[in-house]
Amino acid sequence: MAAMILSFAFVMAMVVGLWGCGTGSGTSQLTQTSSTQPTASGSDYFVTTSTTLTGVSTSDNVPTPTTAIAYLPPTMPENFAFTAAYGVGANNIINTFDGTFTKDVIDPPQPNPMTALRLTPEEMASLYHDLVDIGILDYPSDFRPDAEQEAKSGIHHWVDPHNTYWLRVRAAACDKYVLWEDISGSVALKAKALRAWFNKLEQMIEVKPEYKAMPPIQGGYA
Repeated sequence: MAAMILSFAFVMAMVVGLWGCGTGSGTSQLTQTSSTQPTASGSDYFVTTSTTLTGVSTSDNVPTPTTAIAYLPPTMPENFAFTAAYGVGANNIINTFDGTFTKDVIDPPQPNPMTALRLTPEEMASLYHDLVDIGILDYPSDFRPDAEQEAKSGIHHWVDPHNTYWLRVRAAACDKYVLWEDISGSVALKAKALRAWFNKLEQMIEVKPEYKAMPPIQGGYA
């Protein structure tokens, strides 16, 4: 997919925390449009707002608070929460800050339905410890695992359609985000680890009764 603009449904119902944890930092431009409205009277589903991510790039100009810690504690902090988006265009979104999930039903692509969905404390703890294990704070905000190798070889791989992953994590004094367009099907260790984390999350979501009650996926991406 050649589009340079990623558009996906994203509810900005979160409080921005401290930036600068870990080795990666970055800036993004987010533009929010439309409003949340019920899809039908008495329905459990409602339409998400639409947010366009017009660019994410690493930057040395992002302030790093002196009080921010550069590690995640081994025990899951009480304030741990995340927003994770995945799939083609990153249109599947779980927001544990407000306990919602948005499903990409593909056809029509907008609006996508949203429902209340919460992970159990045990599931949250498992996902947190996996993030600690893979060293999520060491990931750059603009994650491109094969960029250096492709620059040296001059050979670029492109998967179309491809998954896009977006992750924002709050834990203790850290507020970390990672954007990854998985366009090369990278087999780098950090790529495989992050992909496995999202796969585990997706499996947790898809067994939930709330997910199973949502409208089915129609069509597919070519």
